[in-house]
Amino acid sequence: MHIIQKQFSNIVNYYILMEENYSQIVIVSVQKYSSKQILEIAEGVFSLFEKYINIKFLIICDEDIDIRNMNDVIWAITTRLDPARDVIFFKKFSSRFCLNATNKFSDETSRKWGLPIRKDSAVVDRIDKIWAKLDC
Repeated sequence: MHIIQKQFSNIVNYYILMEENYSQIVIVSVQKYSSKQILEIAEGVFSLFEKYINIKFLIICDEDIDIRNMNDVIWAITTRLDPARDVIFFKKFSSRFCLNATNKFSDETSRKWGLPIRKDSAVVDRIDKIWAKLDC
């Protein structure tokens, strides 16, 4: 268990996007139980990783999102995030920000939130087999 998961037991997983040993994006999946915990987690992640890697962007998703699948992460950002409400800037951490791409509780919004769409593996296999034959 990583130190961040010891400090925040509701962090399910985390993923550091590494490009030539220089990372600016960390994605975290959480078991969300409170609307206030996202700010606490974001500050904790920035603080813990500050001396090791240069995080500029933190994306926090619910545990139902596969954080290693960028299609799932983009889906969460585009369906669960309201830029006016869910982008949190941290000036004390050198102009970093967090995207709160989690489902919202009733005290955060009155909008109903969707569930991730999962592809049927049989359909994907069938399409993969005939893709080259299609003239797309």
